[in-house]
Amino acid sequence: MIRWLAVLLVVAVFALEFVAWRRSVAPAPHVASSQVKGLPDSIVSREIEDPGVHWTKPAGWAQGPDRQMRVATYLPPPRGGSALECAVFYFGEGVGGSVDDNVDRWVAQFVGAPNPTRQRIQVNGLDVNRVEIEGTYLDPGTDMRSKGQQKHWMVLGAIVVGPRGPVFFKLSGPAVAVREVSSDFDGMLSTLSPH
Repeated sequence: MIRWLAVLLVVAVFALEFVAWRRSVAPAPHVASSQVKGLPDSIVSREIEDPGVHWTKPAGWAQGPDRQMRVATYLPPPRGGSALECAVFYFGEGVGGSVDDNVDRWVAQFVGAPNPTRQRIQVNGLDVNRVEIEGTYLDPGTDMRSKGQQKHWMVLGAIVVGPRGPVFFKLSGPAVAVREVSSDFDGMLSTLSPH
């Protein structure tokens, strides 16, 4: 009996040392899948592909810096001192989930999961699902970890069912400011075309 306890004690010590060692190893240079919920490392770290969809950036919107997993980042002019950002994502053919899965993910980024306003439109043969969500936003940082809560926030999004898979447009910022540039966002959607 004492031998079994000694063996178990030795195994437990080795297990604890292994866990401590794993925690001390430096993380990989790319964002881990645990930080980008629902996306495996193979998607997070790969090169951006051509989504097979073309659009025209609104005049006056600046091109933002390159960011991981994004096709583009646009920065509308600040409104009332508030910065806005429009991110465009494409994860590849057969990747990214259904329209409903993605709307649910966006809704889950708000406190209390508010009911989104949804509209389905056709633009040059492309199926586009336009979504508006407003409330208290659980503001994800660049590493997808929450930076806190943003009250009176809005996401104006569009999920474009493209020939090579879904393309996601997500404009976020204070609700008043997002509404002020919503016509620019809709104008950009009107230029969508497959290529």
